[in-house]
Amino acid sequence: ALLNNDLTAIVRINIDKENISRVDELLKILRDKIDRYENLKVEAAGFSVNKMSAYPTPRTNFFCVDYVSSFVVDNTGALYRCWNHVGNAKKSCSNVNNLQLGENYLSWILNNPIRHEKCRACNCLPICMGGCPDAMKISGEPVCGTIKFNLEKILEYYYEQLKGGVA
Repeated sequence: ALLNNDLTAIVRINIDKENISRVDELLKILRDKIDRYENLKVEAAGFSVNKMSAYPTPRTNFFCVDYVSSFVVDNTGALYRCWNHVGNAKKSCSNVNNLQLGENYLSWILNNPIRHEKCRACNCLPICMGGCPDAMKISGEPVCGTIKFNLEKILEYYYEQLKGGVA
């Protein structure tokens, strides 16, 4: 339904040793079920052994929930803002067959870590953007990610790798 409504859909597949043998099967199912399969962008994300990718970089969001047009879709077509909520119908914000976005959608979009003094005063804000928005909703305040507590070690590791020519 998304592609039939002239919307772009990206399927992100998390691959690990448990499911890698079934990726081709999934792609065949998608090809058979989606009318405009050629317009579908498929990304396969596996586990990286490149520890250099851990270098902290500024970001504009934490993860999918704070992208305006990013959703997680379950096997019934329900749309969610966070993959922690998949399967919980009360947390669904719409459906691929009925693209009416409601309060569950807006509550995620309005998330702003700068509203919290804890984030405004933190030197890691450009790197973490307040941490996981779902954890923030549950606790009522930002939940600092591990990078805040490991930043110095990460930067030291990165420096040593660059110094040794491993980057």
